[in-house]
Amino acid sequence: MLKIQNIFVFFTVTFLLFGCGEESHYSTETTSPSTPEITKETFNGIVVDGYIKNSKVCFDRDMDGVCSVDEQTTTTDENGLFQLYKEDLNATLVELIATEGEDTSTARDFSGIFRTILESDKLEANSTVVISPITDLVAQSFFNSTNKNFDDLSDAKNLLSEMLDLTSEQLEEDPMRNIDIFALSQEIQHTKLLLEEVTKKNVVQIDALELESEIKTQIIEFDFDIEKILIALEIRLDFTIPTNEREFVIGQAKELKNQLNSLSKDTSLSIENLNRLQKALDIKQNEAYTLIRFADENMSLSVIDLNITGESITQTLFNTTNAELDDNACVSQYDYHQLKSNAFVPEIVEDSKNGIGIKSSYGMGENLEDSEVILFYPSLSQKLSNDVTVVFQESGEYYFTFDKSWADNAEKTVYIRTPKDTQGLYSCYRYLLSSVHSSEIEAVKVFSYSELN
Repeated sequence: MLKIQNIFVFFTVTFLLFGCGEESHYSTETTSPSTPEITKETFNGIVVDGYIKNSKVCFDRDMDGVCSVDEQTTTTDENGLFQLYKEDLNATLVELIATEGEDTSTARDFSGIFRTILESDKLEANSTVVISPITDLVAQSFFNSTNKNFDDLSDAKNLLSEMLDLTSEQLEEDPMRNIDIFALSQEIQHTKLLLEEVTKKNVVQIDALELESEIKTQIIEFDFDIEKILIALEIRLDFTIPTNEREFVIGQAKELKNQLNSLSKDTSLSIENLNRLQKALDIKQNEAYTLIRFADENMSLSVIDLNITGESITQTLFNTTNAELDDNACVSQYDYHQLKSNAFVPEIVEDSKNGIGIKSSYGMGENLEDSEVILFYPSLSQKLSNDVTVVFQESGEYYFTFDKSWADNAEKTVYIRTPKDTQGLYSCYRYLLSSVHSSEIEAVKVFSYSELN
């Protein structure tokens, strides 16, 4: 027992002598080598029907169709763009899911779900992953498969390529960059919405995502054959569609397809106008959805004639010669005020609250619009200086005045619409009131497209 105690004391003293103390070769503090900061590699993406802003996008690693709390989530910007970190998943398949947001083409809420299936090792930092109605249909075909592996993804792409007459690469392109792909994308989306409306109306209760998934499955299986799709939906979901609604949906789907086929062949249609094309299509198709919603089985339902052309979506009331496109050009919305002046009242018209005025000396015409000049302007947020600058468009024809405090205002842009010319078109000029010197304020001729309705 004594020997054991002596050994214990010996080790204790040894530890105190050599393990502690300022001159010890050993230390109780450990210093880890500095770890270099790891920069995560990112990739870019875009959500598009029209571009969907404020959309929730998640990196669904386990492909369970749910954005879990431990999975990356982000939100798209005003142009539908997003960025996520590239995750090292050893060449597995992953799903990106987009929900919510607002379609910038139509200003309508996006209430559905778009997906795309990716090979994780092919995420490139310098490329943009597209999530669209077309990639979503590929994803639906993939999830309908048995094994959900690489071969099934390849089969899904081959099926949709053949069905849509697109290459495998085109399936993953931005529809807003190619009118042929755009037309197919819109056909998918609006056909789905037609089928949703008639199904929701006649089924007492059904989960929205379940219905959306079922409709996509039938679109793939029957290649846009609406009559077969409707029969399949009735069998699968155990409901009956009234004859008049059935005939209407079939006819409207044909009208949609014919219209989009026609537009995709219109070589005069600028790709820059696809936002307006989608808005025009949405307005017309919304009439069809509303008709289904409120129809009873005794109503006679006539197909809505879409009648959209490249010319009809680019109509304008303005002279476009040497003018640049400006969506705000001389339009009364966007909370702009108006001051009007014409030869019938050749006196200055003023808004003393906002420190701005206008006087026209255009010659009197047969109608008021032939001589009316309109000033469009936002509210002044600055205190008035009571010091006015006079700006001329063309000396001797008219002028407008503004308080010099406009130069410091948050919103400085105003527009002037002049009377119609010999072609029956208005001219619109934009002014940026950023200076108190009239010589530094330039008129820019602008135009906007006519409002779609």
